[in-house]
Amino acid sequence: MTDLRISGVCYNKYEAELAEKIENAINEWGKEFLVENTWFIADDDNPDAEKFKRVQGTVREWTAERFKDSDVIIYIAPVVRVVRYIGKLIEDQSKDPAVIAVDATGKYCIPILSGRRGEAYDVARVLDSTLGMTFVNVTAPNDSTQFDIAKYAEVHDFVLSNPDYATEVSTAIHAGDEVGFYTDYTVVGNLPGTLVWKNEGKLGVYVSPSYDNAFFSHTLWLIPRCITVTVRCFNEVSYKQIEKFILDTMKNCSIYPEAIAEIVFMGNSEARYAARRFALEYGALFRVITEEFSEKYFGKKEKEIISDKYSVPGAVQTFIKEAKDENMECSVIMKNVYIRF
Repeated sequence: MTDLRISGVCYNKYEAELAEKIENAINEWGKEFLVENTWFIADDDNPDAEKFKRVQGTVREWTAERFKDSDVIIYIAPVVRVVRYIGKLIEDQSKDPAVIAVDATGKYCIPILSGRRGEAYDVARVLDSTLGMTFVNVTAPNDSTQFDIAKYAEVHDFVLSNPDYATEVSTAIHAGDEVGFYTDYTVVGNLPGTLVWKNEGKLGVYVSPSYDNAFFSHTLWLIPRCITVTVRCFNEVSYKQIEKFILDTMKNCSIYPEAIAEIVFMGNSEARYAARRFALEYGALFRVITEEFSEKYFGKKEKEIISDKYSVPGAVQTFIKEAKDENMECSVIMKNVYIRF
């Protein structure tokens, strides 16, 4: 599972040297959260840049393909040229990748599209801090009070705990009033609007899947969809049985059910439909681990996976809780979350 897919393109051997520096800087930065970093070169007559893949067809056609498979696209090219490549492909911030232009001298990095989760800012800040580029921010709004917490939640796939508090938070930000912000997760970028770091006060935002601590009198939780629940059934069970078992387990570790991103099912095939229905009801992905899959990807039998705290290959995860009764057992696993502004 890759957290961030980055594609870059350059045009000649001089730009290829800069591209290699950018690639190395991003790879070093991306060690923590699984960055896939792939670079291309558009000069077919350049024997000195064999390190990178060749662009097949035109750069405009290459761009159309990268809009489908990349979260960030970096061009070592003038902004005007990049705008021509992407102009007809732009649809919506929730769908479009981040796009960054870097000048051929390596002096400036310019986010043109911010991306679904503001990834352009993350990468631009990396280039600014590690390679000494000047980060020219042309995508940020002029008025910081325009930050909308509900829109942010929608774009970044968070669930709001309380719509009334969300309205209260947005109203306060638009009025220029201070709003608290707290989380235990890593935050990339500066807090937007009038959000300020603190863990007490009347009104604030808390990013967490757990409802253990309400730091503010009016606490708005931004609940990340970061929980994988593995379920293994020994016998046939009903939907109500599976629902109660999973919800009780989540309650025992004080985690919102809305945080469930994925249900991974193993075991009795007749219980599969009940587990799949639960996933559909709670807006989670549904995955079935078969014996063939477990042997191929984990090198162990299906029944051994649950006791090994089922892990998605390559993902950064934390085991939270395990539960078991006479019909089934489950594990609750939390994937690491990075909050990007």
